[in-house]
Amino acid sequence: MSMTNKVLLIGLDSATWRVIDPLMAAGRLPNLAGLMARGSYGTMISETYSASPVVWTSIATGKTPDKHGVEDFFTPQSQLRVKRVWEILAEQGETVGIYQYLVTWPPKPLDGFVIPGWLALDDQTHPPELSLIKSFKSSEKGGANSVADYLAQGGRALRYGVRPRTAGLGASYLRRRNSPALERGFRAKRVDISLSTDYFCNLLDRYRPSFAATIYYQSDSVGHFYWKYMEPERFPRVSAEDAAAYGQVIPQIYADLDVALGRLLETAGDDYTILVMSDHGMGPIDHPSGYLYRPKLASLLEDLGYNTDQDHALIGIDFYLFLGDQELEAAGVDDLLALVNGIVIQETGEQVFEARLVDEQYVLIQMKTARPELKDSAVNVPGGRTYTYGELVSTNEKTSGTHEIEGIFVAAGPGIKPGGKLGDVRLVDVTPTVLALTGRPVAQDMDGQVLQDALDDRFLAANPIRFVDSYETPGNGHDVEDVELSLAEREYLEDRLRSLGYM
Repeated sequence: MSMTNKVLLIGLDSATWRVIDPLMAAGRLPNLAGLMARGSYGTMISETYSASPVVWTSIATGKTPDKHGVEDFFTPQSQLRVKRVWEILAEQGETVGIYQYLVTWPPKPLDGFVIPGWLALDDQTHPPELSLIKSFKSSEKGGANSVADYLAQGGRALRYGVRPRTAGLGASYLRRRNSPALERGFRAKRVDISLSTDYFCNLLDRYRPSFAATIYYQSDSVGHFYWKYMEPERFPRVSAEDAAAYGQVIPQIYADLDVALGRLLETAGDDYTILVMSDHGMGPIDHPSGYLYRPKLASLLEDLGYNTDQDHALIGIDFYLFLGDQELEAAGVDDLLALVNGIVIQETGEQVFEARLVDEQYVLIQMKTARPELKDSAVNVPGGRTYTYGELVSTNEKTSGTHEIEGIFVAAGPGIKPGGKLGDVRLVDVTPTVLALTGRPVAQDMDGQVLQDALDDRFLAANPIRFVDSYETPGNGHDVEDVELSLAEREYLEDRLRSLGYM
């Protein structure tokens, strides 16, 4: 069965109209502006709990987390309960190409290529000879390798499309390897973008897959760590010198991503329908102190009998406690909410945290009282325990950007209506739309819908939307394995998450 259209999905993690709109007005994003002019676009609406593995899996499955099974950064691929869109297509004989998508390690053999994303625990790829490409994204300690490591690949990397411009960026990095950490980090991300684009374009040209997907994560990391330099007026402790030095980091990374987009469009040619999207948005930490305040409650909750070893996560300024743990559920969610909401400043009686149950899936704990002078203040916990404010609240001046629920969505190319304004798009609408574009029926058990307002009327007339009950047929679906990460594997991922500000 041949596909109606080929589809190229391009992810820009955390990309936001907050940054894009002024840059487009200044003419700095010509490729994205061109896509929008000849296609349809809207605002991607993410989930409250916007951990990247969770929301990118919702995009890839058309299903919500309670169905697809990815709960946090530590969920292995073996726990995935449903098929992703590329697996559906591969089962029907199509070639697919997946580059840096999360929850794809270890890679599964299929017709095409899979280069796992940054949560991978080693350099495995499919096919195995592509492990060279994966190697520049990881190190033994969980952080990104130095550009020297990238360039050490030498002539071997040339086989996979590394261009002189990328080599020049790497050389520039090496000449400044003793520069401040913020400058090194920025320059390394520019090399990452260029390398990823070189490699993916080479693979796209070699395989010409029917469905391909690639994700760039640099827009997320610079948003977290450089936002205060772009908007120093929001953060009182940013010096004029640092604002001048790093105020253009985020705009420059977006401009680099636009250059990468142009190269992807050129490589794809007219064969592909293009979908550009983010999993959520990004914005400034909004507190007059300029600090990032976060609940630091794991130790306290464990002292009180709640098992949080594998069931909590920090995203931006929010602490999430998941309800899948039997001990937690047995302890009583109402009692937990009362306990957290009853934590107060001893001297003033001010409530420190605000906890609430969200979607019957997790407890969301946020700051209610946050001031730098409270660090050594006594805090009373129901039941007679006393802590200092600093023991229960972490402060971080490095992180200044946090996830927001509104991201971006742009579609253009064959089958897409030009000049369409879509309004809000849901994460789960992407896979049904890809299936419609590729001439496949949409599964009734998916939570999303086809974005019909984005589709050209002639395309819809020639390819009416069809439905099937499910792609999770007996004997052909995912058998969930009871596999847990080892202590070493978990520590490896925790190191990576700390480097990105998530722990």
